Amino acid sequence: MPRIGPFKGLGFNSPTPQTEDLYIKSINKTTDDYRVLLEEVRAGKLVLPNRNLDDGKSTEAGEYSLADDTYADLLAKLTAHNFDKTSTQLRDNILGFYAGATLPAETQKDSTRRQEVLADLSQLKAATPAPAVADKPANPKP
Repeated sequence: MPRIGPFKGLGFNSPTPQTEDLYIKSINKTTDDYRVLLEEVRAGKLVLPNRNLDDGKSTEAGEYSLADDTYADLLAKLTAHNFDKTSTQLRDNILGFYAGATLPAETQKDSTRRQEVLADLSQLKAATPAPAVADKPANPKP
């Protein structure tokens, strides 16, 4: 197949030995890391950081507008239910998300939304988290 004209994109260059070596090392590292994570799952000790999977940065207000909207909607729903089933972990996560000095720009632009989020955050800070519920087996045996 000629590597010119419309077929130029179909051309294939063989990887160099260094590229092949880097590829094999990256696959081995990924496999090793995955194996460690699976062991943590089996032991019930897996803790994943709240990170943006695109760039690896911590998730925080103002970084991603869809996350901002989701957190604001979740906060509003929890407030509507008086935080009756809000765990300590969820409470801490939401407060951590909004820990920055200012609210996200999109929330700041909408004064009604801004006031709602601020009021909901104030209520969340004052709320007593729900006690942790022990995990129950999916199919308890008699």
